[in-house]
Amino acid sequence: MRVNAGHLPPQRQTLYNSNVPSQKDPQLIAFARANRQFDNPTAKRLWAHLRSRRTVGVKWRREHIIEPYIADFFCAAAKLVVELDGESHTGKAAYDARRDEFFESQGLMVIRVSNLEAQERWDDLINHICLTVETRMLELGRGSSYRVSD
Repeated sequence: MRVNAGHLPPQRQTLYNSNVPSQKDPQLIAFARANRQFDNPTAKRLWAHLRSRRTVGVKWRREHIIEPYIADFFCAAAKLVVELDGESHTGKAAYDARRDEFFESQGLMVIRVSNLEAQERWDDLINHICLTVETRMLELGRGSSYRVSD
């Protein structure tokens, strides 16, 4: 259900609030939806770790539109984008740099890793994402995303 932003409390009126109506490009929406059909085993494995707040205690979105781009994985609470670069990114370093620069201009942090590196150093990647989320949450004054019991 979409809600008019004027009826939301001020803290919920953010750029990345899915309840706020948007005028996103229908072709971009269709492309993002098509990308959600996993043909990349590394992305599928990472989504299994991130979804439902399983790994880092925060909500993640996959193939999330941040116009004019689509982020592979996005955490609004930590303002973090995780990009997995597969074969389609070969020879596109300049394009990826422009994407990263745009995301950073929006106040987002980007973790970019190749599929091969993710597969070879899986535990390091998951630990890096967890640590980055924790750090970003504290930097943004949103407290810890974890609940640790004694």
